[in-house]
Amino acid sequence: MRRGRSSVKIIMNVKSDFKPEGRRLKKNEKEFLLSIDSRWCRDCLSVKRTKFFRKYKRGYVSYCIPCSDKRCSKYRARKSLLINAENVSTFKPKLSRLTTPESKALKNLGYIWCPSCEMTKELKFNTKNRSYCDECSPIKKKQYRELHKESERESKRRAHERNPLNSLRSRLGKIVRRVARNKAGKNSLEIIGVSSCEEFASLMSTKTANQNWFLDGYEIDHIWQINWFFDFLKENHKNNDLLRPALLKIHSHKNLRPLETLENCGRSKLDFSPLDSADFSIYESYLNPDIREKIKAYFASKQDKPIF
Repeated sequence: MRRGRSSVKIIMNVKSDFKPEGRRLKKNEKEFLLSIDSRWCRDCLSVKRTKFFRKYKRGYVSYCIPCSDKRCSKYRARKSLLINAENVSTFKPKLSRLTTPESKALKNLGYIWCPSCEMTKELKFNTKNRSYCDECSPIKKKQYRELHKESERESKRRAHERNPLNSLRSRLGKIVRRVARNKAGKNSLEIIGVSSCEEFASLMSTKTANQNWFLDGYEIDHIWQINWFFDFLKENHKNNDLLRPALLKIHSHKNLRPLETLENCGRSKLDFSPLDSADFSIYESYLNPDIREKIKAYFASKQDKPIF
């Protein structure tokens, strides 16, 4: 007991200059430090409050948080230096997740650690923040969408309630992706030929008598229908040099109009009534052969003499 009291006096008088007699703290010294909510750090050789030490099941770590982080970073840096082109294919992390130096070392070598298949694989696509390999990534995305389907719907609904033009933006994206399939560019507004949804809404308002068409749930209709260009789009879906100019004309705001849902769904595939003969030269080279001849006959029947 005398030994414990003497150590207590030392600590109480000079906390900052306290040093244990040996390499490690003795039992009575540990107990007293815990009683005053303090711990001894073996790296910076100082007494600190227990809030500066990490706690685990068996007690507190021997180093304070700043010193512990320094030790971990040095260890990870040494560990990352062991990763090279020879052993990268057989590399396996000890922890469940990669450390930052390990991740950077793998990325510099063009590899990625996939926690799903637990293998180091070559990264074919250089994308940022990729957590899984090219085979597991689409599977994980699909699982995430199925798991968070309801929450995504709710967030979209709230966004549409805050700003109704958000729903118009998503509808325009669906119109373009219906044919483009992400081959014509990322920006749907660029394909349509407008700079914003507000500009598109104002242009569509000039094509209908109902100025509340957006709030009434009108659909966006193609005047020159998409199925009339099916043959051309199918043949050239991999040739972006031919596909993009066609999409810029097919999805142009000049070829779009707001239409009631029933009228749009009931529109015939051979409905040529809204067409303008002046626009025939723009779409002629992209039309299906049978549709092209029918449209020619339709325009010829409207005039006394053919114009072609």
